[in-house]
Amino acid sequence: MKLNLRIVLFAFILVCYAVTYADIPEKPTGYINDYANKINIQEKQFLEQKLSNFEAQTSNQIFVLIYPSLEGKAIEEFTHETARKWKIGQKDKNNGILLAIFVNDRKIRIEVGYGLEGAVPDITAKQIIDNEIKPALKVNNYYKAVDAGINALMQATKGEYTGTGKSAYKYRTGRSSTKNAFAGLFFMLFGVVFIIIIMVAIIKMLTKRSYNNNYNNGYSGGYYYGGYYDNNSSYYDSSDYNSSSWDSGSSFDGGGGGDFGGGGASGDW
Repeated sequence: MKLNLRIVLFAFILVCYAVTYADIPEKPTGYINDYANKINIQEKQFLEQKLSNFEAQTSNQIFVLIYPSLEGKAIEEFTHETARKWKIGQKDKNNGILLAIFVNDRKIRIEVGYGLEGAVPDITAKQIIDNEIKPALKVNNYYKAVDAGINALMQATKGEYTGTGKSAYKYRTGRSSTKNAFAGLFFMLFGVVFIIIIMVAIIKMLTKRSYNNNYNNGYSGGYYYGGYYDNNSSYYDSSDYNSSSWDSGSSFDGGGGGDFGGGGASGDW
């Protein structure tokens, strides 16, 4: 009976541990990984493009994690494990950085890979948190906080390594982006023209039917011309079409195999 009680107690502790401790995301979905929904789509695309261009120019990778809560786990442990699991940075250079923001805990950490510890020592990482990131977070502006943080990190690490013209997005070339943009624009215009033709045909049919009904009923005071327009619906919603080809045919490879040794700094707001 005592053995059974011990097993039950041990199982209970394991369950509490699993529930209490935050799970590390399995892999990144892009440079910007917002699990707390603090950055909108347009802002995310802008930041993704900036970080993709930066990697292509310098080979350095900066990833961002916005997470709801640490749920009891130490921030240094969480970010270090995440950065290593995601393998941020190039394998031969270890030139990756993870900027992590935990919303409910109001904590920030910059985790720096081995290869960039000279360019971003702990004191520099701390200054970037205090001077660039915290002021925006205090007014609940997560986009500005992330943008200011990565701008400062890019400035600090620029020139440390030479880029290859490639980024974690496979298709990231001007030609393919332009081709995808033109293709999207063509299909959008084709769809709009097709819908307009259908609407004109419907209007003519309704007009003819209205005229015939009035004529047959002996109404001589004229007739109602046209169809109707419903303010609650629209045949074209601009939000369905994105002129940027960022998400069209893209394939994100994630980190390049970099490693981390625990360098960086933490803060709160």
